[in-house]
Amino acid sequence: MKKEIRKIIATVNCFDKKEKLAIINHLLTEEEATLDSISKSLGLKNSTSYKYLNQMVSAGIVSYRKLPGKKGRLLFKVEDASFSINGQRIKNAFGTGDKESQLVIFDVDDTLVRRSDIPEQLSSAGKDAIKEAEVLLQEKGIAVSLPPEELFGADWIFGKYGNPIEWYVGTWLSVSGVPDGEIKSMLIKKYVREYYKRIEKTAVHCKTFDDVGLFLETFNDRAYFAAMSNSSRKAIIETFRNNGILKYFVKEGKPLIVGGDEIPKSKETVEAILRMAEISPKQSYLIGDTGGDIRAAREAGIPASHTFAITRGITPLDQIMAIKPDVKIIKKLPDFATAIMF
Repeated sequence: MKKEIRKIIATVNCFDKKEKLAIINHLLTEEEATLDSISKSLGLKNSTSYKYLNQMVSAGIVSYRKLPGKKGRLLFKVEDASFSINGQRIKNAFGTGDKESQLVIFDVDDTLVRRSDIPEQLSSAGKDAIKEAEVLLQEKGIAVSLPPEELFGADWIFGKYGNPIEWYVGTWLSVSGVPDGEIKSMLIKKYVREYYKRIEKTAVHCKTFDDVGLFLETFNDRAYFAAMSNSSRKAIIETFRNNGILKYFVKEGKPLIVGGDEIPKSKETVEAILRMAEISPKQSYLIGDTGGDIRAAREAGIPASHTFAITRGITPLDQIMAIKPDVKIIKKLPDFATAIMF
């Protein structure tokens, strides 16, 4: 089998990645090897080795297994199963980097970026709206009272993830006793704006999850990336820039980003991104962390099989599992690449 694989590789002259060939030869010699040992032996950066290994895993040429332990290392090997090779497999494993007309749309908050600042800023905006409502409605003899503190806690907010910011502020105002009408509408608009101003200031401190940068770098030559969020467009751009990933969300010099201040996250948001990218829904995927993300994608025409929910331990898992038709659930971004043979 080893001899057969080497012979196939030797006869294919379109492989322009010598490092990939070196990795395969190393794995054929060692049977199995860790990322660290491969990189050290071949004089490659870990990020480079990981990128190439992921591409070859997606092509079915390399497989891996995880060693026991909470942070078990991965052992890679050349796939021993019935080995065949075709144009698509060559392209997947040894492609020249030509970007295909595919689009991956990401939700931002708690999918790419850990927005631990959201509960505090959102609850502060809600409480300030209630305080102003109390003053405005006092003359009308309408009593307003602050809802129980647990309704402003992170658990409650995360449990309602997927709703627009307007929903949160409006819900708090309703529970506090503010009736529907002009005053309530005005307060919702005002404090949604205040919320966006606040998170734009705190965005600079938010970090991407550990798997984000390497995933984007690894698969940047396979698809265009876009982002949507209930956070403002400015906050998204600032957060991406500070984490060094803004460059991955650009097509022909134009950021493929839509914020909640432009279009509250919905079917219309996804449709706007598809128009910006000039890519059809059937050639697009979406990765989000809430049922709202998944519904928005499906309503915009993205096939159900192209929608993925990522669980970061923030959105309650039962909410994700309740999505129908059943959604594909991933725990980390490389799982997505493996699932679609990226």
